[in-house]
Amino acid sequence: MKTLTLPSLVCTLLAAGAPIVSAQTPVAWGFDNFNQVTNTPVTSDFAQLAGGVMHSLGLKADGSLVAWGRDDFNQVTNTPGGTGFVEVAGGGHHSIALRVDGSLVSWGRDLENQVTNTPGGTGYTQVTGGERHSHALTATGAIASWGDDTAGQVADTPLGTGFKQVVGGGFHSVAIRSNGALVSWGRDDFNQVANTPVGSNFVQIAAGHSHSVALRSDGSIVTWGANDFSQVTSSPGGTGFVQVAADGGLHSMALRANGSLVTWGRNNEGQITNTPAGTNFTRVATGAYHCLVLQGSLSSTYCSAGTSANGCVPSISAVGAASATAASGFELSTTGLEGNKDGLYFFGTNGQQANSWGNGTSFQCVVPPVNRAGLLTGSGTTGLCDGSLTQDLNALWCPSCPKPAKNPGAGALVQAQLWYRDPFNTSNQTTSLSGAVEFLVLP
Repeated sequence: MKTLTLPSLVCTLLAAGAPIVSAQTPVAWGFDNFNQVTNTPVTSDFAQLAGGVMHSLGLKADGSLVAWGRDDFNQVTNTPGGTGFVEVAGGGHHSIALRVDGSLVSWGRDLENQVTNTPGGTGYTQVTGGERHSHALTATGAIASWGDDTAGQVADTPLGTGFKQVVGGGFHSVAIRSNGALVSWGRDDFNQVANTPVGSNFVQIAAGHSHSVALRSDGSIVTWGANDFSQVTSSPGGTGFVQVAADGGLHSMALRANGSLVTWGRNNEGQITNTPAGTNFTRVATGAYHCLVLQGSLSSTYCSAGTSANGCVPSISAVGAASATAASGFELSTTGLEGNKDGLYFFGTNGQQANSWGNGTSFQCVVPPVNRAGLLTGSGTTGLCDGSLTQDLNALWCPSCPKPAKNPGAGALVQAQLWYRDPFNTSNQTTSLSGAVEFLVLP
């Protein structure tokens, strides 16, 4: 039922030992009859959230799990302890988690063997829960299914390898093939299978009780299936979206590249009207009648900026969400620069460093090899520290952009820094470097 997990690419990144850029704070709203909203933790140490019908789950930055809300099937009490988890997913009244070694653990309702039949072994890379069934994706892209099979959600699972993501809805499921095409199976009473869109430009999927949502590579959204609460016709238009979530009920949520939220569909418990405003959200998830998001930043700064000839110490920052497909919405900005001096941003994916650079006080903070953006024209007043340089990296590397720079790809952990011209001084210092920013690239 829930697709309430980070995309599998993020989990793969975490499993590989990459650091979480910046842990986040959970925010919840909607139906609260079992305190699935009220008991939401308020600490800023979460990496992912997920929801069941009336329970919620969180993955902390240290790899531990926490659950709260309804506990009639021990979906809270039996949450496994310890660390080493990289993803968690909520089913109807059961849950599934993925360990760093690629093994699975399930707990909660087991009337349809959604716990007992959990596959053993290792090598899994993503998990998802339906109302009473579950799926896991293997390292080869094959789909494992178990639990309730009343609508063929297990027996009709597509064979083969190369799938990139799988999600479970109420009694149907959806997967993305390696070429970006979609396939659906299971219950089709609202054409949630028959109306699956064609094409090969899909990058993320989510499934509600009887409807599904897909994110295209251009950042647009398509929805199909049940529409009794306008969960299809109210689907937002336009582009610039980077993540979608749906629930076992009748509402959906999307995250824009600028970090803002949009929700649509059923609103009986304030799922829509209580959606928080702002642009600092980073992950979206839902339960059957409630919503869960993470609030914080997908980027963090590191490494000291050099001091320029006129004593300028620039400050670098990132605003929005980096996306492998969105055409805008992620700006790197550096202020406090030497006025009227040009510069350019460069970035890499090989980690952090702080190596002395040039004849001044700067450090090269990005491990080579690096990719360079184009030269930017400086602003401000010569001799003062009032210069600034800003570039939207999404617009620089998006696949549909003219002459795109090298796209690091969804799931990449990227380090970026600014090089800028510096007035000649007695140390022969003609250029300087800012500090650096590290960020995670979403689909």
